[in-house]
Amino acid sequence: SVPAFEAKLQHEGLVYRHLDEVQGELIPVYLGNIFFIHPYFFEVRVRIVHMLVMSWAGEQ
Repeated sequence: SVPAFEAKLQHEGLVYRHLDEVQGELIPVYLGNIFFIHPYFFEVRVRIVHMLVMSWAGEQ
């Protein structure tokens, strides 16, 4: 995410941790948060500094 939304993604990670029992069945598996040492630049002037990593859920 961009710096302005970093706190929201950190909070989303906390929510996924509380839903641990249903991960992989009802919701995707939360793998963690990544904080980039060096920003990743996406398109023009979009600086990505944080990423929430998810895995697949369900059978298909």
